[in-house]
Amino acid sequence: EVSAKIDLWSSLYENRAPWLSKEVTGLNLASAIASEFARLTTLEMKTEVSGGERGEFLNGIYQNVTAHARNFTELACAKGSVILKPYVRGTGIYVDYIQPNDFLPLDFDGNGNITAAVFCERIYKEDKVFTRLEEHRLDKNYIITNKAYKSNSLSDIGREIPLNSVSEWASLQERAEISGIDKPLFAHFKMPSANVTNPDSPMGTSVYARAVDLIKDADIQYARFLWEFESGKRALFVDESALTRDKLGRKIIPDERLYRMLSTDDDTLFKDWTPAIRQEEINKGLNRILRGIEFNTGLAYGTLSDVQYSDKTAEEIRSSKQRSYATVSDIQMALKTALQDLVYAMNVW
Repeated sequence: EVSAKIDLWSSLYENRAPWLSKEVTGLNLASAIASEFARLTTLEMKTEVSGGERGEFLNGIYQNVTAHARNFTELACAKGSVILKPYVRGTGIYVDYIQPNDFLPLDFDGNGNITAAVFCERIYKEDKVFTRLEEHRLDKNYIITNKAYKSNSLSDIGREIPLNSVSEWASLQERAEISGIDKPLFAHFKMPSANVTNPDSPMGTSVYARAVDLIKDADIQYARFLWEFESGKRALFVDESALTRDKLGRKIIPDERLYRMLSTDDDTLFKDWTPAIRQEEINKGLNRILRGIEFNTGLAYGTLSDVQYSDKTAEEIRSSKQRSYATVSDIQMALKTALQDLVYAMNVW
């Protein structure tokens, strides 16, 4: 169930919602919501690692990570969480940003922190799929294991193969054990809101998890808005007898976007058709839905909706701004915790 929700949140973020079609193109609201929360969260972000020569070395790596903070914060907002996992390559330390589609939590402590997880990496070569599963487990010691698999398709992990049979993984150890570790060597940056899908799960949920149905309503209402203009195009109905013909006897229509052929028994040769467009009513309906999305996601009124249609009181607007501030503050605290865990892991390496 959790995996299905992550897939749904991902599809909304990529504007591939299951209700979208040729007739319903979508407003891409999920991406806009995640982007806005990421912007507000990282807008005035200043952070560094200090502490002598070691701190200076770690800070160089750390600043490369924080330079991408808005990007991985947006992904975490959209999909509920992101893993920041440092690793050693050569004489340097690098950081992977792993989305929830590519990691599987295995165990948690009493506070809901991940203590064991598997991370997935795939390489495609010569029509084959090579998959590496890297397991991290915090027990008496910290144990990391690597296993490689080969298959013909993504739907099947295939058979296990030696790790060194893939050149990119040849330098990795199949098993490593490290002592004196207090917490996992990765950081779990998850959204602070409660998991409405599975209250017992410590996994994060998308910032728009409570607004999925409203996002669907908004996309459908927007499709009605577009159809109103498409179906309301001005037309001029012309009796066939009023049209000239070419040398082959075919009717010549001056402009197919404007003229429509009409066959009547009366003497009417032209009939104008200019329907009234219900733009105002549809706009108001869409705006009410957008305000509902703002309320359910914690955004301030006017972030998505049009304030000119708002009949909210000054107190309601003030409360909505406070709600947005509280939501962003909670995300900032979650980001701070994740960055502290990241620095701990980098320091171990």
